[in-house]
Amino acid sequence: MANRPCPRVLGIDEHFFTLKKGYATTFVDLRKRRVFDVKLGRSERVYPLI
Repeated sequence: MANRPCPRVLGIDEHFFTLKKGYATTFVDLRKRRVFDVKLGRSERVYPLI
């Protein structure tokens, strides 16, 4: 992931995944209309954009 450039237009959606795992957050490159990444959980430490 560190070598991949971040999409210029990013869509973020959270949805219920499973009873054991809980929620998942999906990140989508809206220009290319492709899933960029999926992370389990609804929140993660956020770093400010510079």
